[in-house]
Amino acid sequence: MVTKRDKAQLDALCQITEIGWAAAGQGLRDAVAAEREISGKLAALAQSRHSNLGSLNGAEQVDSGTFQFISDWLRWSERERQRLNLELARRRAALEAEQAKARKAFGRREAARQLRDRG
Repeated sequence: MVTKRDKAQLDALCQITEIGWAAAGQGLRDAVAAEREISGKLAALAQSRHSNLGSLNGAEQVDSGTFQFISDWLRWSERERQRLNLELARRRAALEAEQAKARKAFGRREAARQLRDRG
């Protein structure tokens, strides 16, 4: 038999776990946004690289200054791509950690709700 005191404690536990779930959800949303930001930067870099290489394909002759500029830019873009890929891997690892926290918070919330509803 559940007393009024037990019910109050279970209600408080449900409120606490609900707050934990909300916090985990916010952390998850932030991690997803961070991962999408880097993915967008990588996509923009790939598009820019494609455009620059396309400008070389369409030209009959390219002067040495233009060729040097594009060559330097391509080297820079490759280094930037590598840097962004590393950052993307870090952010995906952080996203996985946030997902694990969210799963745990969800489980706690559901367990607290079931305890409260059973009583």
